[in-house]
Amino acid sequence: MARMKKLLFITVFMYFSSLGFCGLLSVKAANQNREAVDIYIIGEVNNQGKRTMYVYKDDGGKTGKVFVTHAIAQAGGFKKAADKESVKIRRALEDGKAKIFTVDVKKILTDENAEDFAMQDGDIIFVDEKAL
Repeated sequence: MARMKKLLFITVFMYFSSLGFCGLLSVKAANQNREAVDIYIIGEVNNQGKRTMYVYKDDGGKTGKVFVTHAIAQAGGFKKAADKESVKIRRALEDGKAKIFTVDVKKILTDENAEDFAMQDGDIIFVDEKAL
């Protein structure tokens, strides 16, 4: 059931993105307490570039999360040649160094027990081409 909810969310989001309704959807929530997260997506996605995504705080002050699947959906999804099993995420650390995470997005989308990867402000997602 959880897997179906993930796939339904991503499918609906990609559909509205393709129609240009994302701006309209985010305007409705503009008055809520939110925090911007800038994420950069490059490689085998349909719309590369910077994405400003928002995490919302509930009444208790708890901040929501932006996940890698949300970011890829906002980028229009994967291209046909994308390696969905080895998505790289580069995160800058406080000491000036960077850490690279490898995420199996295909597993996140197909296994209801798989946890999505939480993104942070400034993260860079790189989707490589699948090896032939």
